[in-house]
Amino acid sequence: MLAQLTPLTDVVSEDVLTILKLQKEKVAAHLAQDENLDVVSLLIRLSGRDLPQNVAGELAEWTDHAEKFTLYEGFALLEGDEDLPVADPFTAERISPTIRIVRSPDALFVRMERQERIPLRVKHMASSLRVLPRKARSVFPKKPRAARPRRPKKTSVTLKRQTTITLHFPNGTVLEKFRKALLDLRCPVEANRENLTITFLGKYETEVAKTIKTLGQDYRIQIEDIE
Repeated sequence: MLAQLTPLTDVVSEDVLTILKLQKEKVAAHLAQDENLDVVSLLIRLSGRDLPQNVAGELAEWTDHAEKFTLYEGFALLEGDEDLPVADPFTAERISPTIRIVRSPDALFVRMERQERIPLRVKHMASSLRVLPRKARSVFPKKPRAARPRRPKKTSVTLKRQTTITLHFPNGTVLEKFRKALLDLRCPVEANRENLTITFLGKYETEVAKTIKTLGQDYRIQIEDIE
């Protein structure tokens, strides 16, 4: 039991009863070395009881601090075909079949140019990553196509149209008979006795045709268009 706990703790006292204190840095260090280490499960198994909630929460926080990553200095990220023999001697780590971490990137670039593989080299800034050219073959973000300027949104306008027809009469007598006949058919008209005209909406052409037929008993009526 002491062999399992001592690497994670500081010894407070050793006597008939040994007292150990969990030490955050030691727990985090061992978690960084062994990702499978579960300190909570270990303590539950050794003590035979569940841990107090505050202790379990504190250990969970320490576990978060134990996460680690490897920083490669002087290396580069190479994206290319899965079978790329020229890059094999320079490969330090394969991230995926087509992406790898390579050492001596300048020397590798020269070799790839000599083999006419047309490599593309992108140097990123310390504060941010550069966006790749749009034509690059890559899974990483590329420059988007230039967006077309948006046309201003047009305002919808509805124009309503109403067709009217004007009949010109040779004299006031015929005009008056025609006007009365239309009124009998409940066709609203606008009569201008000075100009000898009657104006009505186009939708009343049926009533006008009936009126012309009725007056046809007394007159021979012809309609001519005015140009």
